[in-house]
Amino acid sequence: MNQLISIANTAARRMQLQETLSSATKFLFWIACTLAVVGVIDRLVSAPFIPWEFLGYVVASVWIVSIILFWKRSHYDRFRSAAEVDQRMKLHDRISSAIFCHARSDAYATVVLDDAIAIVNQEEVEKKLRNFFPVTFSSQWVWIGVLGVVFAIVLLTPQWNLFPDGKNDSIPVVVADRVDIEASVDALVDDLQKDEILRDALSEEIEALDQASQLNVNPTELRREALRKMTDLQKKLDNLLNDENALAYKETIRRLQSLELPRDEQTTKLAAALKSGNFSSAKQEAAKLQKKLESDQLSEEERKQLAESLKKLGEQLSALENANDSLSDALAAAGMDPNLSSDTLATENAIKSSEKLTEAQKKKLLEMLEAQKQAANACKKLGKACKKCAGGNPNDFASMTEQLEAMKMFMTKAEAAKSQCQKAGKGMCSKPGSETGAGTGGDGRGNGGKNNIKETETTRVASRSPVNTVEGSIIARQLFEGGMVTSGETNATVRETVLSGQRSAQEAIAQEEVPRQYHDLLRHYFGTLEKIAESSDENDADSQD
Repeated sequence: MNQLISIANTAARRMQLQETLSSATKFLFWIACTLAVVGVIDRLVSAPFIPWEFLGYVVASVWIVSIILFWKRSHYDRFRSAAEVDQRMKLHDRISSAIFCHARSDAYATVVLDDAIAIVNQEEVEKKLRNFFPVTFSSQWVWIGVLGVVFAIVLLTPQWNLFPDGKNDSIPVVVADRVDIEASVDALVDDLQKDEILRDALSEEIEALDQASQLNVNPTELRREALRKMTDLQKKLDNLLNDENALAYKETIRRLQSLELPRDEQTTKLAAALKSGNFSSAKQEAAKLQKKLESDQLSEEERKQLAESLKKLGEQLSALENANDSLSDALAAAGMDPNLSSDTLATENAIKSSEKLTEAQKKKLLEMLEAQKQAANACKKLGKACKKCAGGNPNDFASMTEQLEAMKMFMTKAEAAKSQCQKAGKGMCSKPGSETGAGTGGDGRGNGGKNNIKETETTRVASRSPVNTVEGSIIARQLFEGGMVTSGETNATVRETVLSGQRSAQEAIAQEEVPRQYHDLLRHYFGTLEKIAESSDENDADSQD
């Protein structure tokens, strides 16, 4: 009997699945037809009005719910499914009769059951059940796929605007004409050729940009070619700003920033100039100290103290040769031993032989290593030059500061040229002086009305709350002329703070991190602080005398 029940249950599940699949397919077909028609309607007007994302969630939810409903509606009971098996396989109601007589135990029921089992085994009903109760997909799935493709194509196309609303709110794009493009390129080329250093370093790129502006083509092609050459120029500037010399200069500046200002006020300005990267001022301060050493204004004891201070500053500069903190951090980040930074040869061999690093990482570390070598050599030469300055030979120190100042000027000019390239490129993409610019947006299309306003009754009650006044934190300070109030042996900490803030402001201005309208304000503020610090030093020196 269990065999007959299993056959009936299997047939019931397959018929239920087939009916559910058929009904769900028909429903999905009509959904696809509706979406295709709605999509076409949505594209006919100038602006879409149907929220497709929300509609997609709704359609998917409705279809899933419909599948569940179709499944429950097409349920077959055991007796009905057994009758369907008898009908399709022409078993003359044997299985349905046996299931109907399942609860009986008389002779007739036994004969019916035995006969049904015999026929099932003879006809191999279980094996043939899949053939008589197939689960197939309707041909409507092909049309559903076609409609889906049509719907996707319609949504991917822009608005057809077959029924415009008669308004033209779009702002036309004003593109720079030939005269504007040539003017932007000529101005950039003239500025670059005025500077001898940039002219020599960018000779090929400047010539290519100049030739591109003279091409006899339409404005669009001219602008495209000029922008291409200008991009090459910016890449060359980026390479110059990140080559070994530039990295070495940046590393030298980083090391000099760690200088400690000496207690001796005579060499404080020289050390502060080196610490802030003001090498022209450092050269002037060294010349002043040299004149003091050679003049008769100082006693023999004071001359010895000044020479000793210069030697100590030179020793501090020479000690910066071993300041390899940035290289140690880079090696540690790359998974290597940071202690290798003290031995350049061992570091180079370790980087080249490392299997964990990629070629790009190796190249970057080797460039950093070379920059560390050059920076260490520069600090060493500065230290020796400072010691020689104490011995009466300031030429080496002047030569070193001139080289560093030249590198600083070159990097400043390169940064300015890069910024100028970017501005010229923007100028070629939109016509200068145009009020509309290059925007493509238009006025808003708000359809809102007036908000409902309802007055609320209010009143005021006069009351006084208890206030406990306590000493609070300082929220502002006033700057007074007349020098700094000082005590103790030295003002080195105050001077170092002022110079550090001045240096940070100069870097922020150079890197355009501060809006242009605040540049003069920052320069005036820190210039005033520097003058006050100097006047305070002079007052302290007079009081000590």
